[in-house]
Amino acid sequence: MTRYIQLGLDKRRSAQLVDLYDKLSSGYEELYGEEQAAKHRQVLELIGNQRFNLVIDVGCGTGRLLEGLTGRCNQLIGVDLSRKMLASARELLQSEKPDLIRADASFLPLRTQVSDLVLAISLVEPNGQSKQQVMEMVRVAIPRGSLVMTVFHPSGRMSLIDTLSLKGATRYIELSKRETLILNKAI
Repeated sequence: MTRYIQLGLDKRRSAQLVDLYDKLSSGYEELYGEEQAAKHRQVLELIGNQRFNLVIDVGCGTGRLLEGLTGRCNQLIGVDLSRKMLASARELLQSEKPDLIRADASFLPLRTQVSDLVLAISLVEPNGQSKQQVMEMVRVAIPRGSLVMTVFHPSGRMSLIDTLSLKGATRYIELSKRETLILNKAI
């Protein structure tokens, strides 16, 4: 049975996001499904046929990317702020039984160095929390693990990406003028 864990929520910052995504959840696929599917295809192409032990999708939304990774990993964990998005993911992934955790990406309630692939698609954007979110994703990744994320950058790619302080081999793929897909290996 899928579990929900509610830990690490910064309630002051999270309340508006929770409300927004809870409201969007019923129409999210209709509004953003095609755009997200294109990003997910890029991610799956980027990681190739690699097999993973533990995949963590931070900001998993409706669970579509986790669905694309089923059969390629031993364990899936989806993290999101929105109860309703997690309910959609649970419904979509009921046969896979991933762990679904309700948490803020800036305070992941996960042990250090546990995941060989950490994902964050359509999450990181230019705000005060970006660096903390990335630091948390790096923290839960094993040494030599991979971090795959998209970064929104309305005022220029490098200005935001440089502030994230990524180490190791990094590959950038421009998805649009406002968003870049990043693969960071050997964290």
